[in-house]
Amino acid sequence: MTDHPDDSSPSAIAARLVWERSGAQAPTGADLTRAAAAYDRALALGRNIPRQSDKLTAPLLGPRTDIDA
Repeated sequence: MTDHPDDSSPSAIAARLVWERSGAQAPTGADLTRAAAAYDRALALGRNIPRQSDKLTAPLLGPRTDIDA
């Protein structure tokens, strides 16, 4: 962890894990804050995808809640 105030937020932790699990060096400080904001935007956009139009083999109906971190 770094000393940036937002580094311990759930979104920052998730963004850091995405970078680290892909074998890359995770950003820190303001860069991590921007990565966390991008992660939040991606989750929000994913929630707007109707179940019947995604590529699952057995789509369900209703709003998506399965992609929340």
